Amino acid sequence: MSNPLVSIIIPSRDRPTGLLRTIVSVLLTTRYYQVEIIPVLDVPDVESQALMKCFLEFETVIMPESYVHGHPQQKFQAGYENSNGDWIVSGSDDITFHTGWLDAMLAHPNKGYIGFYDDLYQGKLATLVMASRAYIETTMNGRFGLPWYHVHGSDAEWQDRAKAIGAFTVCEDAGFDHHRSNTTPDELQQFGRQFHAKDDATYVQRRKAGFPEDWPEA
Repeated sequence: MSNPLVSIIIPSRDRPTGLLRTIVSVLLTTRYYQVEIIPVLDVPDVESQALMKCFLEFETVIMPESYVHGHPQQKFQAGYENSNGDWIVSGSDDITFHTGWLDAMLAHPNKGYIGFYDDLYQGKLATLVMASRAYIETTMNGRFGLPWYHVHGSDAEWQDRAKAIGAFTVCEDAGFDHHRSNTTPDELQQFGRQFHAKDDATYVQRRKAGFPEDWPEA
């Protein structure tokens, strides 16, 4: 496919400034007709919802109140289920994409799964990914967000599954800047860190069991 549609899913909670920064980054580094931007917000996040009214062409997914405080994996899955793209990107409201990332990703040799290059991990861990819809439906059984994790262990499982079939690649020409807080962690980061140990334990169990699809939710 010479001109595939790429869906960029951006989970966000109470970070309208970061969400806007990410959206502008996408618009500055891609061709508007080639991308579909899908912010996924929470019901209480009225500021971000008001922001998105300025972008009427973007379909904004609002999560039901029953979902846990901005649970990123549920948001990625909801975004995927509302997407139309041939390729799906896991975005975030605290990043900006580098110029040329999309062309580099689409030209990169792959088998349906490509990691962005993260300077922090030097390509050993792809913290953002682009996956084809076919890959998600076959290798991941329709899961773009893995429900067994809250925030932490899903990166490793995605990559282990890809490595098992020789599909793990990282595109060194597709990078991004991660706007981490260098001071006291904000409320969202503190919320995520409380699940890290639990997610790590879940990952170890799932890996030993061969990543079963029917693993129960916590």
